[in-house]
Amino acid sequence: TINPSSHCNPNHLSYFKFVGRIVAKAVYDNRLLECYFTRSFYKHILGKSVR
Repeated sequence: TINPSSHCNPNHLSYFKFVGRIVAKAVYDNRLLECYFTRSFYKHILGKSVR
């Protein structure tokens, strides 16, 4: 069953946008981020087909 106290934060899209800007700034400044992304994310960045 689904936990009734579980809910989606109404600002969740803002959080994704914020993290995207942080990643973009790091890439722009040629900085290393100590985090890992999924293979599909890397393919999306490179403009390759994601199955």
